Amino acid sequence: MTNNNLETVGAPWASTLNLDAIYSAARRLEGLILHTPVLESQALNSAAGARVMVKAESLQSGGSFKLRGALNALLAQESRPQEVVAYSSGNHAIGVAMAGRLMSVPVTVVMPHDCPSIKLSKVREAGARVVFYHRGRDDRNAIADQICKTNRALLIPSFDNAEVIAGQGTVTLELIQMAREKGYILEKIFVPCGGGGLVAGSCIAASQAPRPCAVIAVEPQGYDRVGRARRLELPEGNNDTCGSICDALLTALPSQLLLGLSQFDTLGAACVDDDQVAYAVRFAYQEMGLFLEPSGAIALAVALMAPPEIKGKSIGVICSGANIDQDLHARCLAASRPG
Repeated sequence: MTNNNLETVGAPWASTLNLDAIYSAARRLEGLILHTPVLESQALNSAAGARVMVKAESLQSGGSFKLRGALNALLAQESRPQEVVAYSSGNHAIGVAMAGRLMSVPVTVVMPHDCPSIKLSKVREAGARVVFYHRGRDDRNAIADQICKTNRALLIPSFDNAEVIAGQGTVTLELIQMAREKGYILEKIFVPCGGGGLVAGSCIAASQAPRPCAVIAVEPQGYDRVGRARRLELPEGNNDTCGSICDALLTALPSQLLLGLSQFDTLGAACVDDDQVAYAVRFAYQEMGLFLEPSGAIALAVALMAPPEIKGKSIGVICSGANIDQDLHARCLAASRPG
């Protein structure tokens, strides 16, 4: 069985992170996940000053891209584990819970006490057991590790895992292929960034693009772990893991596997604030009929800012999740366009 403890595996994990791993993940997942659509909106193209291909991963089963990585990690095991454990603020928990249900494996997830109610409901609907922790007081990693030791369970991390990253990379693989089928060669892809698993998978998948394609990691303002690592050339964590409407992106440290990729040297970074994200949620709903959570709309927020470097280009935007409580969605719909 594959070992999922990063500290005990170290460098060998990085050698398994390549384009072949993402193609293997795509084959494993075929027929088990949705090939979510790539959408184009004239209103968005006009606002961005670019041709924007939106990968609507918010329409994935479970409401986010997380099912891809969780299910690939489970399918890649040499033997079926007797239990699976995950820790997550919500979307990864949903993905692991759904993967466990598909594979008839019991799942326990460690979730923060203040997680969005819609995410908690979906985890429970998928049949997983939930153990709560307090963000400011408890160590979720330690809680999950203890459950794994006690129950001899398999831990599926949300981002520092090669099989999870390979599964997430299938999002961008599909985006590039589907854009090409529409006649577009993408020059930049804007990707939501929390722990960095989706970004890592996107960096690898983008290496198969017919022309150089830059990946831009988009983070909440004040929580730009990857952006700071790019500027400072060393990993730096966030002191807080709460305080932004982008709850799914507020991890303490970026993925060590992402930092170790050769593609990290060319990774771009961008930040947006909560007002810009809230407007992106509103735009997606009113102009494109997409129901997005803030974390899922953060890459769209950059396109709506119309930065000069995208003018006249063909770009990709990953809208990664739709799991938002109704009251927060209502507040976002009332948001005005940032000045």
